[in-house]
Amino acid sequence: MRKSLAGLDNFSCDGSTAFDQLRSLYDELATYGVKPELIVHLKEDLHNGRSYLKLDYRTHVSHSSRIADHCSAFGLSDVHNAAWQKTYDHEHDE
Repeated sequence: MRKSLAGLDNFSCDGSTAFDQLRSLYDELATYGVKPELIVHLKEDLHNGRSYLKLDYRTHVSHSSRIADHCSAFGLSDVHNAAWQKTYDHEHDE
């Protein structure tokens, strides 16, 4: 069990590192002539996306959501590998 939790911690850490790297890339855009207003807008969008993933997304995810992005069974299925496919008792039509 501890190994699984460590894996989740690494996953979260990697995600956080990725957001930090994107923020650094946005800072570099100024050297390529990108307008500061656009950089501010990009950083705000990045912050909003990060906040959504950290706070709101987990409240929307369920095992049988009709929204494909919120359906954990759909998200963990693989259309190319029968061993990892899941049959659904619902449609993803929202």
